[in-house]
Amino acid sequence: MDKDDKSDIVMQLIDEKNLTTVENICQYDPVRSSIPYEWRIANGNKVFFKGVKSFDMRYVTEMSAACCISFKNAVPKSEMEMVSSIHSGNIAIFYTVWSKRKGAGREIIFNIVDYLKEHKPNVKRYVTLSPKTEMAKKFHLRNGAEWIGENETTNNFEYFV
Repeated sequence: MDKDDKSDIVMQLIDEKNLTTVENICQYDPVRSSIPYEWRIANGNKVFFKGVKSFDMRYVTEMSAACCISFKNAVPKSEMEMVSSIHSGNIAIFYTVWSKRKGAGREIIFNIVDYLKEHKPNVKRYVTLSPKTEMAKKFHLRNGAEWIGENETTNNFEYFV
C-alpha cells in the first residue's frame, strides 16, 4: 500500500476471542498501559482500531488510531473504579484513545459513536475517563465534548451527539 493511500485503513472492532490482536495494538497504549489485555475485551468491553490487519487477521500491520471502551451504569472517577466494577450499563466509557496520525483520534471517536448508535442503541451517553492532562483536556474540548467532572487523577468529558 502506498504510504499516502489510506483507503485500506478502516475502523475495525476486535473480535472478543482475538487476544493476540488486542496485545498487538494495546502494547502501544500510552494512557492506560496498566489495564490487562484480557480485561479490555471481557464482559462486553471493546477495542477498536483504524488500520490494516495482516493476512491471517492476527496482527495489525498499519494503525492510525485505537480506542478502548467499557460500558458502565455510572461514570467512573478512576481507573480502579472502572476496572473493579463488574456491572455493565448504557454509558460508553472511552477510557483510552491514541493515534499516530493527526486527526485520527477524533475520527475514531466519532466513528465509534456512529457504530454504537447502530449496533448498541441502548447506549445513552458517551463519556471519557481521561488523564488529567492539558493535552487530553484540549483534545476533548476542541472536539465538542463538555467537561463534566474533575476527579483526583482523571477528568470526565461527555460527547452529546
